[in-house]
Amino acid sequence: MSTSHALVWLDHHHAKVMSIGAQTHQVTQLHDPKHDTGQHNSAVRTQHEFFAVDHPTDGEPVALATKFFHGHDRRMGEHTLA
Repeated sequence: MSTSHALVWLDHHHAKVMSIGAQTHQVTQLHDPKHDTGQHNSAVRTQHEFFAVDHPTDGEPVALATKFFHGHDRRMGEHTLA
């Protein structure tokens, strides 16, 4: 029986669902609907300014998740990720 793994990355504008396999990974990106926040053109900082951070590349969280799932699978007696 094969075990499937997934990682979900969420921020305030989109979500990425990363399906992780033994040799490959697939990224599906979902975007939020476009709408005004009511903060534009006001004295209040915009959400973009407030939440601005350095986002990792797709490969960085996938590598971390692969390492985690490999250890988890090994403890559970399954060998699904290399």
